[in-house]
Amino acid sequence: MATRRRTKLFKQIDQEVQAEITAHRQVDQAAVAQRVWTWAKANPEDVLDGQQEVLEAVRTYVENRRPRVGTGQLGFFDTDALMPVTEGVCVPMGKLTNVEFDAWWQIETQEHLTHVRTYATKGVYYSERRPLLVDGLTLEDIEVAHFGWRP
Repeated sequence: MATRRRTKLFKQIDQEVQAEITAHRQVDQAAVAQRVWTWAKANPEDVLDGQQEVLEAVRTYVENRRPRVGTGQLGFFDTDALMPVTEGVCVPMGKLTNVEFDAWWQIETQEHLTHVRTYATKGVYYSERRPLLVDGLTLEDIEVAHFGWRP
């Protein structure tokens, strides 16, 4: 039952995204979410967790439509993939202008830098703790004894 509800919800999201592209050449996620929420209120059996479920489903739908390396005809290009160009707005990859293409690249670069910083932080964490983690000890033992963690 839950899978059928989810399928109906994503079908509605897809319809609203296509309507948004047809009308505006881009997808405003907030506008899509609002229209899907209006639909959901008329179909409460298809959305059990309310507006938050709708917002999360729209976000997931758009995220899953971003281009992936190794997909598409030329390894990355997918005319229907959704490219973020500003917060909450994306454009089908095949319709990007030069300005939107640059905006997408800035977003991609920022996301990459965030990922690299997170990875570096994890690397520091590992390198500080690994020498202390010897046979007979757990990571929790090390955190309590050397880094001030309190259970």
